[in-house]
Amino acid sequence: MNFPPAFVDGVIVFTLLEFVFLAWRHQRTGRGLPPRDLAWGLAPGLCLMVALRLADLPQVPWPVVLALAIAGLAHAWDFRRRFRQADAGRQG
Repeated sequence: MNFPPAFVDGVIVFTLLEFVFLAWRHQRTGRGLPPRDLAWGLAPGLCLMVALRLADLPQVPWPVVLALAIAGLAHAWDFRRRFRQADAGRQG
């Protein structure tokens, strides 16, 4: 089972929207990571997805989608951990 290249486009758009929302949240509440830290945390994955998209594959094989999903879970876990540390540091 393969996925259309638009799947990767969707993940790229989601990543950009994630940055906008989290930066807005930080600006509004002071919680979480500042935009610079968000950008450095999102940039590696975003660049890999852009590189995959620029490879101009006719379809994205399911192992690649699986690897992206695992990377996304690792990213979410890392950001959750870093957000909690940042919030704890502000309260302490």
